[in-house]
Amino acid sequence: TRKANTGTQNQHLITAVNGKLYAIDAFRNAADRVGTYDPATDQWDWNSVAQPPPGMDNFNMLYTGGGAIAVGSKIYYLGYEQTPPPTYQLTPATWVLDTAAPGGGTWTQGPAPAAQSRYDFFQGGGLGLHDGKLYAVDTNREFFKSLDPATSTWTALAPQALGICYAFATNAAIDGKLYYLGVHDGNLGGKLCYAYDIATST
Repeated sequence: TRKANTGTQNQHLITAVNGKLYAIDAFRNAADRVGTYDPATDQWDWNSVAQPPPGMDNFNMLYTGGGAIAVGSKIYYLGYEQTPPPTYQLTPATWVLDTAAPGGGTWTQGPAPAAQSRYDFFQGGGLGLHDGKLYAVDTNREFFKSLDPATSTWTALAPQALGICYAFATNAAIDGKLYYLGVHDGNLGGKLCYAYDIATST
């Protein structure tokens, strides 16, 4: 069934909170960057949600990817911050939108995972939830970590299978296992499916 157009032409990441879709424009410095969609009224609202603060001007979730996932009333946005030219240095970053706060919500800078290498940050892939923890697996094979929102602590998990590239990956948790579906590893097309056992970390 066709629904109301977003009213924008940019690329968005979406997640659901309290029966509404929250969409954020993945481009930096985009006007009307955050909005909601109400399925009950089939309407988009780009005016009521608190827009990202100036501190997010260098936060990006496009080109190398990013992600958005809701934990209760809070939405966690994973991406990176980029320094101006000529360095163009990329560092991991997390921002959190508390949708339950007055005035359309409040933004805070969340815990950023420590980078162990140049490409050790979330560049787009699969985000999942299990027992209140966020699990992120990245497309570049170097990033597989969990975030405990209660303690703001990131934990590195078991390395992914060698040679696997979860490009445009997605995941879901069933009975204590995270299932990852990837588009390719260079040879297998879209045939990849792996399971990660949270209890045994295998």
